[in-house]
Amino acid sequence: MKVQLDFLGLPQLAKIIGTAQKLEFVGSTIEDLIVHLIKRYGAGAEDILVDDGKKLNPYILVMVNEELITARDDREQVQLAEGDSIIFAVIAEGG
Repeated sequence: MKVQLDFLGLPQLAKIIGTAQKLEFVGSTIEDLIVHLIKRYGAGAEDILVDDGKKLNPYILVMVNEELITARDDREQVQLAEGDSIIFAVIAEGG
């Protein structure tokens, strides 16, 4: 499957992977995409993308085709389609 991938507020991840790129991977879910990124880009990507339990880092938001995926427990299982646009963004904190 080929998707468009971008990162917002994650400069270290963008430096490792690059930004605004088309990426081809085997699978159909956000989890499959994350596994692919970790296998391809190694420990640096893993440290940013997943927590100690190997789940998507809770401080990362996921958007698919500009729609925020809010079901935190199920977001790894969100189905993707050919040509989808996926954005990983950091949750902004402060006040």
